[in-house]
Amino acid sequence: MTQRTRTLLNLMLIPGVFVLFFVGARLFVDLEELPRSNQGSMILPHVQLSELSLRGPDGEPWTDEDSRGKWNLVYVADGSCELACKNALWYQMRQQQRALDRDAPRVRRVIIHTAEPDESLRGFLDNEAAGTLELRGSPQTLEAAMQDREDSPERVTGKLFIMSPDGMLILWYPTHAGREDTLEEAQRIHDDLTHLLKGSLSG
Repeated sequence: MTQRTRTLLNLMLIPGVFVLFFVGARLFVDLEELPRSNQGSMILPHVQLSELSLRGPDGEPWTDEDSRGKWNLVYVADGSCELACKNALWYQMRQQQRALDRDAPRVRRVIIHTAEPDESLRGFLDNEAAGTLELRGSPQTLEAAMQDREDSPERVTGKLFIMSPDGMLILWYPTHAGREDTLEEAQRIHDDLTHLLKGSLSG
């Protein structure tokens, strides 16, 4: 066998090695168990907006059509607003939207009231988080929609969610009273939002 023939045979074997590696990876590696790139907890399957029975500021149903065109940072409130709530509305939502710079208009801030807001929450929304879209929903309905979903929170109030432009809750994050934990969580949200916006043709 000449040197030229041996070289050609070696070149022909290279694609076969890659094919065998790919097949072996699919057979012996569970792709679902590989680490995901998102920082927040991914809700699987995603929760569709139509399952939440939300009402808009005018009292009318808030539908998938209302969600279109923007990514949504969504906080679920229980009527009060302690420090963790204020940190969520300010650092994890308002400041994160601003940090997106030219992509900021692609993201909308939303709060879902599951109870009538008290003076603390009302005052913070009016004075520190103006421009947040206010919706209303039932905590029982929201929690029922999360049942049997992978990595969904046990309680929805006090949590922050990312909703896609097609009206699906896809990721959620905890809120924190401590400044350091809040800033770390805000960075996780920023990383996920940046990744989502970069890969999205909508919103």
